[in-house]
Amino acid sequence: MIEHRADCADFEALGLLHLWHRLDPARWEEGLRERVTAALLAFRYWIDQPGLDAMCYFTENHQLVWHTAELLWGTALGDATFTNTGWSGARHAAHGRELALAWMRRKLAGGFSEFDSNAYLAIDLLALVTLVEFAGDPEVEALAAGVADRVLFSLAVHSWRGVHGCAHGRSYVTTLRSSRLEETAPIMWLCFGVGALNDAVLPATAIATARRYRVPEVVRRAAVDLPERWWGRQSQRGTLRPAHDLLARAYASDVTVFRTPDAMLACAHDHRPGLPGLQEHIWGATLGPETQVFVTHAPNASASPSARPNAWAGNRILPRARQHASTVLALYRVPADDEMAGTHAWFPIACLDAWTREGVWTAGRLGDGYVALATEGGADPVTAGPDAWQELRPRGPGTAWVCVVGRRADHGDLDTFTASLAAPRFGRDRVTFRTPGPDAADLDLTWDGPFTVSGRPA
Repeated sequence: MIEHRADCADFEALGLLHLWHRLDPARWEEGLRERVTAALLAFRYWIDQPGLDAMCYFTENHQLVWHTAELLWGTALGDATFTNTGWSGARHAAHGRELALAWMRRKLAGGFSEFDSNAYLAIDLLALVTLVEFAGDPEVEALAAGVADRVLFSLAVHSWRGVHGCAHGRSYVTTLRSSRLEETAPIMWLCFGVGALNDAVLPATAIATARRYRVPEVVRRAAVDLPERWWGRQSQRGTLRPAHDLLARAYASDVTVFRTPDAMLACAHDHRPGLPGLQEHIWGATLGPETQVFVTHAPNASASPSARPNAWAGNRILPRARQHASTVLALYRVPADDEMAGTHAWFPIACLDAWTREGVWTAGRLGDGYVALATEGGADPVTAGPDAWQELRPRGPGTAWVCVVGRRADHGDLDTFTASLAAPRFGRDRVTFRTPGPDAADLDLTWDGPFTVSGRPA
């Protein structure tokens, strides 16, 4: 990939760095170390350097990987001349160091635009741990370790039993259908004893072989601690820079997560509602690795990762969604000429232990956890095709949805839980709902007004 400057060649450059430093030169195949040296000397490390290629530079995760690769390969080959630029390794190292420090300071201060991505937090960690291990620079190491700690803590508290099921700034269809395929899953398997191994093991391998970086014990405990009820919020803020991100605007995310031992619900509050979407996963409920429930406004029928947004990852138009504890309310603006006829829900009945319908509600159980989903007129499962018994189609307009999670310990059996759910009131750009249980509240969400809980703005 490096010799051909293919997309994601920067990731491979970091993998080779680990081999360069960890594997005795005598154990390399004859001529291979020299080939790696030649390829890295001829490589392009940033957009201000010569060359036309298909490599990606303009996303948050790629940026740090590029800066890390330039700093560390420049250091490793400090006396050599890099043939693509004519620079010395030392000059490349200084260039990469300046950019890496600026990236880390920004993220430590404000957080990530690709918030809680179940693909790209893993890549961020790969670069950060690589810097801690090989930079040999106290300032770089301290910043990298601090950002890595923050990323791992976010992963710990925004996951549930190894499922990174929170809202995501960027995600893909395969990982929304099965958490076992998330790129963060091997990291959780290694660091927290949950999650799963898959083929995205390079970041986990970097952590597993680390000699300097250590996962804080408080982070490990946070990942496996499942109190009877936990509700947290994380806010991230920053500014995109046109020379790095191709955009010049502020970014922000406010993600809430509700967890019990039996279920999780998460939501990105008011995340750019009404604007075109890309790969944002705005809200979702989790009962298990293959039992994630969510709604999208699909722009097409494709499930390909090359289509962004597509049938299940991202939205044509971003909804307005708000969460109060175990309940999410979401409003969608669907144009009259919408080619895909509005919204649809991923509700994998095939992976549930039981399911039922009551009025506008479709509810399911896995173990002792419950999830219920409602929309005006109710919804029907698709019974044929690749998404059979996993997709729900609304009978009505599908412009407003309510999702509630529960558990046997709090709500009795599934039928009792479902019977406790009041019928939401659906209007034009509005939905109201009274939550069940002893801490019942009246929720009211409109497109333009404040989200209120029992009459008070939340």
